[in-house]
Amino acid sequence: MKDNFIELNKFIKTEKLSTFENSRIIIGVYLCKYKSLFPKTRVNKNIVSKEKNIKKGTEDTIQNRIEENNSKEEIVSKKKEIENIWLKQELEGIEVQIREIEHMLNLTLMKKMVNDLRHEREEVEYQSREMDIRSLCLEQEKWKIKCQKTNIEMIEMALKLERKEINIKKTNLENKNKTLKQEEEALNIQESTIFNTIFNKVRSQKRKINVMNIENTNLKNENMNLKNENMNLKNGLKSREVYVKKCEEQILQLQNQNSKLKIECEEQTLQLKNQISELKTEQYKNEIRKLFIQNNNEEGNNKDFYFEWDIDNYSKFNDFESEITALAYKWKIKLSSDHSEYLSLKLTTVPNFSFEENSFKYANFVISVRNTNDFSCFIAKELIVRNAEDY
Repeated sequence: MKDNFIELNKFIKTEKLSTFENSRIIIGVYLCKYKSLFPKTRVNKNIVSKEKNIKKGTEDTIQNRIEENNSKEEIVSKKKEIENIWLKQELEGIEVQIREIEHMLNLTLMKKMVNDLRHEREEVEYQSREMDIRSLCLEQEKWKIKCQKTNIEMIEMALKLERKEINIKKTNLENKNKTLKQEEEALNIQESTIFNTIFNKVRSQKRKINVMNIENTNLKNENMNLKNENMNLKNGLKSREVYVKKCEEQILQLQNQNSKLKIECEEQTLQLKNQISELKTEQYKNEIRKLFIQNNNEEGNNKDFYFEWDIDNYSKFNDFESEITALAYKWKIKLSSDHSEYLSLKLTTVPNFSFEENSFKYANFVISVRNTNDFSCFIAKELIVRNAEDY
């Protein structure tokens, strides 16, 4: 066989590759040399049944052990619910104390208002007394002036002026006293209204307190019953705490066992995945073998080769080249894209004289393109290369 090439323009449509729903593709080349009839291959169904039985056994063991762990975790959750009930009762007692403190604060504020008004009234009375004392002092000075009988007129004028001022001040004080009396009356009215409202509130609160006392007596009786129950529960809890500790130790042991089981399951799943991938590749190769053209008149042995390349994002690459050695020849494969609709393929053969095994009638090529995730999703085409020495 001399240097030869086979070129397939518009080998595969990119529309067909879009059905893979993945930008990555795997290009596979299956090469088979014939001296005689190539036997048909079948998929071994026993391997698939064994694989399903192994999966079911591992899933059943994992579910049984998870159910045992869930039953033991329910005991711990019931203990937490009892603690939450005690906390709710303590919060209700604190809210009752807060309401009583707010009521006492309102009463103290009302008392301060009344005391401030009384203090202002006492100051006004103290000023009026000082004015009366001053008027008495002036009258005494007038008596002295009369006794001396000197500058009576000037002193009388001064006294008249002072009397006028005193009268003006008295009138002002009287007006202030009137206003203070009016304010006192208003305050008394306010005090009476406030007192009545407070009295009514106190009466209603007393009624509430009586109701609360009745409720408290009932609560005390209930608390006594609860205390007795709590004593019984504490006695029971002491015995249960020992049981819970044992359960916790068992849970830790089960968790350690679960971790070990998870590791074992992961190892088994990896082994199963490897076995499944190997089985799928074998099934994939068998599907490709079915595409070979077989000649019933030929006899002898046969030999086949399989090669695979992973291409990432086939829609953006320009050219892909690779070289393989098989059947005493180097086979150069080139895949090119026109960035529109098609991928083209070119296959070139170059003799390699370092090999002695170069006798064959013809060789079949199957060029396949498959999805990286699904072996059953592929596109394949078959080529025939005949030995030039036989023709």
